[in-house]
Amino acid sequence: MDMDISIEDVLEEYLEERGLVGKGDGHKIRYLSGGVSGTVAFVERSDSFPLIVKEALQKLKTKADWECDPGRMETEAEANEVYHEIDPE
Repeated sequence: MDMDISIEDVLEEYLEERGLVGKGDGHKIRYLSGGVSGTVAFVERSDSFPLIVKEALQKLKTKADWECDPGRMETEAEANEVYHEIDPE
């Protein structure tokens, strides 16, 4: 999937298409800083629990050119599924 969630309109469209936010529902998107391996957004929603949306980068945000496989997000997603099975709350 080629997208760039660091562009707020792109992230909002992604969330709207999945029914996670709606236009005018009062949600707020805040980008978290400090990471070098991906883009992380915190989405506050007035009617539900907050979301954390992550996108792995192919080229890390470092002075030297460091590249890695963004497919690592699949491993993280699988780990989250296992965690949810253990603790659904």
